[in-house]
Amino acid sequence: MKKLLLLIMFALGAHRALADDINLQVNGAIIASACDVESASKNKTVDMGIATADAFSQPSTYGPWVPFELSVMNCPVATTAVDATFSGELDPTNSTAYRSTGTGKGLALQLVDGKKNMYMLPGGDKYTETVDEATHSATFQLRARYVRTTEPLVPGTFESAVQVTFTYR
Repeated sequence: MKKLLLLIMFALGAHRALADDINLQVNGAIIASACDVESASKNKTVDMGIATADAFSQPSTYGPWVPFELSVMNCPVATTAVDATFSGELDPTNSTAYRSTGTGKGLALQLVDGKKNMYMLPGGDKYTETVDEATHSATFQLRARYVRTTEPLVPGTFESAVQVTFTYR
């Protein structure tokens, strides 16, 4: 019986000697909590007004800038800045404008930030706003305008979709 017990103990010890050590690495990130998007900024519609064909008789003519805002609020104290990135479908004939999916043709949408006049394009630069320490909010000043493309001008509706993603830090 003693020999059997010694044999079992030896077998268990040998099993341990054949075990592999592994290293487990766990990665993650700690990020700022999200702010709330202000209700007036959710699913926002910017009224560009009516464009007349004679105002856009040549390619690269522009309509007036239409200012608008997007705001976030109730940001946690630790959140000091908010980045906005833009996505959507570029116009096939104007790389600085979003395509219109309306029934009208020949106009596209240009979108710029209200401070540096940088184009806000898919995959382009992010627009960063500092969170106000007193109000825990940030407001993005933007401007939009019509631009005539090289397509023939066809009267109809104008619709362009732009998605904005906010990242908090």
